[in-house]
Amino acid sequence: VEKPVTEGLSHRTRDQWEIDRSSLKFVRKLGHGQFGEVWEGLWNNTTPVAIKTLKSGTMDPKDFLAEAQIMKKLRHSKLIQLYAVCTLEEPIYIITELMKNGSL
Repeated sequence: VEKPVTEGLSHRTRDQWEIDRSSLKFVRKLGHGQFGEVWEGLWNNTTPVAIKTLKSGTMDPKDFLAEAQIMKKLRHSKLIQLYAVCTLEEPIYIITELMKNGSL
């Protein structure tokens, strides 16, 4: 399975990072905390991903998405890659590379 090409996407163009949440399939919960959950999932039924969700009303969505804004600018083989976001409705999702046996 090939990773989606994210190199060259502009951090200024939100639409290029936004995906339809119906393209995500939640497989199993990996963990949870005060502000949300992290799920193992599939993007377009082919690409394994981690889906980080924000529980409604627990924190300002702008603060949650600040993480994605930073990740949009970073590219390194040792860093988890941001694949996409779902921000048009709640709950908000940040979709990243899935690290098998990784730590949350």
